Amino acid sequence: MDLNSLSPQDILNENVETAHIDILIVDDDSTNRFVLQTMLQKAGHNVYAAADGFEAVELYKSERPDLVLMDVMMPGMDGFEATKKIKEEIVDDYVPVIFLTALSDEQALAKCIDSGGDDFLSKPYKKDLLNAKLQAHIRLKHLYGTAKRQRNQLAEHNERVHSEQVLAQEIYKGMVHAGCLDNSNIQYMMSSMALFNGDVLFGAITPSGCLHIMLGDFTGHGLSAAIGAVPLSNVFYTMTSKGFGISDIVSEMNRKLKDLLPVGMFCAACVYELDPVGNTLRIWNGGIPCAYICNNANTEIKYAVKSSHLPLGILSSEKFDAAEDVINLSTGDYIYLCTDGITEARNPEGRMFGEERVKKILSAGQKQGSGFAALRQSLKDYCQNNEQEDDMTFIEVRVDPVEIKVPKKISTTGTEVLSSKDQEYPSLACDWDMSITMDVSVLKKVDPIPLLNQLVVDLSCKDENKQEIFLVLSELISNAIDHGILQLDSKVKLGKDGFVKYYSDRKHKFDEIKNGWVHIDMKHVSMENEQKLIVHIKDSGNGFDSTKKGEELTINRNPSGRGIPLVEQLCESIEHLGCGNEVVAIYKWS
Repeated sequence: MDLNSLSPQDILNENVETAHIDILIVDDDSTNRFVLQTMLQKAGHNVYAAADGFEAVELYKSERPDLVLMDVMMPGMDGFEATKKIKEEIVDDYVPVIFLTALSDEQALAKCIDSGGDDFLSKPYKKDLLNAKLQAHIRLKHLYGTAKRQRNQLAEHNERVHSEQVLAQEIYKGMVHAGCLDNSNIQYMMSSMALFNGDVLFGAITPSGCLHIMLGDFTGHGLSAAIGAVPLSNVFYTMTSKGFGISDIVSEMNRKLKDLLPVGMFCAACVYELDPVGNTLRIWNGGIPCAYICNNANTEIKYAVKSSHLPLGILSSEKFDAAEDVINLSTGDYIYLCTDGITEARNPEGRMFGEERVKKILSAGQKQGSGFAALRQSLKDYCQNNEQEDDMTFIEVRVDPVEIKVPKKISTTGTEVLSSKDQEYPSLACDWDMSITMDVSVLKKVDPIPLLNQLVVDLSCKDENKQEIFLVLSELISNAIDHGILQLDSKVKLGKDGFVKYYSDRKHKFDEIKNGWVHIDMKHVSMENEQKLIVHIKDSGNGFDSTKKGEELTINRNPSGRGIPLVEQLCESIEHLGCGNEVVAIYKWS
């Protein structure tokens, strides 16, 4: 009977009584060999016999029996030495060696075990005891074979799973890409507990040149935690490319995760927008450790933005709060974010790294110019290769100075410029046009810029044209809302914490205003070698004196008064109508 054909239940039910195996008898006494061989052959076993240790080793190598009955005292090579050599030949199998001995000394019996023996059989042999011992070891051998097969099957399964996970990880990396995290002013560290990381880190540039960063930490670890990163990545990069602000982005992320994730699973996250021109930070923190803003020498923590919101995926859209903090920065400042895997990392004694230690390192002043290298080295020294208990992510962003790039103005020679009296554009064939009027009740809830920009960027034009179109739309629409309807003064930005006050005033006026509207009309015109986008915007505000010119874009270093000169540089023409509450701009591309 083939032992491998028996089930574990057969073994437990002792249905191996009829199992026939190959047995090697080793004894220098020919009578003992004959008696044993006769008994075993009558029981149906196949028997090999050896007269000494040397012959036993050679027979084992050639025949590979299932069990060995080994005499202890033999001339030449005794049973102890023969057993050691036989056991050296066994690579991955259970081949029991039962010593045949008349010894009763405990030290001698211990030596049998030390040399590799598995059991004893005292001389003279008793048939029932011999058969019982054989069947016991047959059951053990079969169980060993079953465990070995299951182990190999499990190893094959694990190898397949690992290969699938590696493939999934490559696909995952393609879907959850790093965006602009390789920029020279960004340093980051991500250390995962498993093949998949439960932390997510995204970075992207908006069409207007702002930097969006998101750091997230899902509940749990591995694939189950990382699975939520795919929809988050899609929302983050898609909405950033369309020019949406972080309030809209986190609101959509929360809605998406609330719909997708099971109860009890969520994503702690911090999302911010860095405007490098105005050095303004708009930040939303929901469940991540404090975000720190340090000065350029890392000797002072200027701001600590604590979590003031619940993580993404917990609240319904109606209860979700997307309000962000607005902070004024200085060129050279550093922005730091980390997940709780950093603050809760433990040393060999079990003590946590802690947020106070993070603050101390970031404000200690670093010769290398930032706290990133110092924190990474301090974390390594503190943990001392202690087993990692959570995914760890840490990112540093430096606020770099921005060089104002003045676009080359397109020549209008030989082109048709829109007349303020010619509102129907009779000489231009219109591919499409659209008009929309939004009052303040709608503007309080919807940002029209990304929505209208998406319509325009679907046109067949180059990426650089799409970015310029976005800038034109955002400047003109923002001017109509902020300076037309809300009557905000950009000069507020010039004072200390000017941007913070400006956005605070904007929110307050939006909350208070009851009436107002903005009308937007856009037309797309195709000609033989070029295309035009004609943007006509009118608001309900009091307008302004459009005859007064501000500073030229090339010399204006203030955080205000640059919008209209920028649009003038980008567009073929721009004309203010009425009392200054109406503007028509034509953008042209090849």
